[in-house]
Amino acid sequence: MTTIDKVIFKLASVIFLIFFLFTNSEAQNTTVLLSEINNEWSLIFNKSKDLELNELIINQEKIAAESLRNNDTLGIVNAFNKLGGVYCNQVNYEKAYSYYWDALLLADQIHEREATARSYIGLGILYSLYERREDALIYYMKALVIHQELVNKNKKYIQGLRSNYFQIAVHYRYENNVKAARSYLEKSRKLAFFQKKNVLFIDAEEGYLNILERKYKRAEYILLPLEDEIKSTTPAYTVVYYSLLGDLYKGMQQFKRSTSYYLLAIKAAKSYRKHLNFIPDIYKKLSSNSTALKQQSNATSYLFYALTLEEHLYSSKSTKNQFLFEIKDKYRKVQEEQKTLQLKQTLHQLKQDEKIWFLKTILLITSILLIVIIAMVWARTIRNKHKAERLLLQQQRILEVKSNTEIMAVKNKELTGSTLQLVAKDELLVSIKDKLTFLYQENKLIDIKRLIKEIDLNKDQSWLAFETRFNAVNKEFYKVLCSQYPNLKPYDLRICALIKLDFTTKEMAKLLGISAESANTSRYRLRKKLNLNKDVNLAEFIRAL
Repeated sequence: MTTIDKVIFKLASVIFLIFFLFTNSEAQNTTVLLSEINNEWSLIFNKSKDLELNELIINQEKIAAESLRNNDTLGIVNAFNKLGGVYCNQVNYEKAYSYYWDALLLADQIHEREATARSYIGLGILYSLYERREDALIYYMKALVIHQELVNKNKKYIQGLRSNYFQIAVHYRYENNVKAARSYLEKSRKLAFFQKKNVLFIDAEEGYLNILERKYKRAEYILLPLEDEIKSTTPAYTVVYYSLLGDLYKGMQQFKRSTSYYLLAIKAAKSYRKHLNFIPDIYKKLSSNSTALKQQSNATSYLFYALTLEEHLYSSKSTKNQFLFEIKDKYRKVQEEQKTLQLKQTLHQLKQDEKIWFLKTILLITSILLIVIIAMVWARTIRNKHKAERLLLQQQRILEVKSNTEIMAVKNKELTGSTLQLVAKDELLVSIKDKLTFLYQENKLIDIKRLIKEIDLNKDQSWLAFETRFNAVNKEFYKVLCSQYPNLKPYDLRICALIKLDFTTKEMAKLLGISAESANTSRYRLRKKLNLNKDVNLAEFIRAL
């Protein structure tokens, strides 16, 4: 039905109701009908004592109060959004509207985008119920922008985007814009497949679009298989589902079957206390079916029910809903007030910040300069200290090297002198030995032989004393030499020691008691054992060890 058709239908219904009310013969029936509708729909008239719904409201109000005590603004926002949904299902649109607006204002203050989107959708639903479709679409689209931004940042928000697409599809279906409705419905379906979610509601909505296109067989093919799953998983949705089947068979002019489904929808609404906003339209459709079936009494009763409930829910004469037709953009006003206040605060803050920034800049520059000066003084002090320490250390090392060199030179001179004395002594002993040997050969005296042995022993002890003193002066010489050339024998070590002390070949020959040629041979053999090339000076090599 177009908007003009709906207006004509309402006018005709009101005229019929006035005629009905003022007909004397029907006055008593009217009283009875009013009594019946008050009893049957106490939920809509806010006379319900539904413990389940009341308990749900109490729980959410407790959560909101506890969140307030804990300064948990997001907790308050979530509780307000849930309360808005509960009151919307109870058709208490005044409270639903208030809670959604309060949630929106708080969510905007804390920049909680997902909660803001939920508030927008709730408000869009309320505007849609009052057929303010353009306003409703504005809020749906605001929510859509937020959900798309959130999904681009994090895929966990896909559920919200999917529901948003579905709600926009429903909006366009109310507008009879099947093409746009199906476009958004397919977007919702794609996201459902991506999440591996149930597409039950999407299929039901697709069936509804086929009804609008008068593709009744196709709609029946889609809708009928859904009944068992809907009843088992989301029984409250049977209100909508049976209403769709009622529309399907009404379109197929199967009025009795259509009526039975409409009555099932009403029964489900009473049982589950959900989707109560469907009831006035269902009664209108029942009235139309009864007229087609020539059940005028039923048609009149159903129409009376429809108009009475609609009057209570949506009429501007209802004190409960009158304010909704004088809606002021509270959100915009509050935002403007906040922006004005924020602008003043910002200007004041900028002035304060400018002063603080100036003082901070001066303090920072002063601090930096002071730190730089201290660092420079400290660095110069440390550098001079290290320079003095390095200089002192170098001087100490030079003195130590010089002292060690001088001490080594003195000791080597002493060692050389004592060695030369040893050579002289050995020469004397050799001369004595030769003479004694001659005497022994001549006289064959035993005492002379003993004396010769004592001279040889004295000579060996002299070498032992030499090596001891040499090791004391040149502590690492033998150790390094033996580690690098382990094949050297004690005789070779003596040759090395004498070469280190700058003994000539003749001096070495006298000290060792051998000829000069033998001394040269010993030097030659030592070069081979040390693996020295011809161009390497033996004396320099040994002194370098």
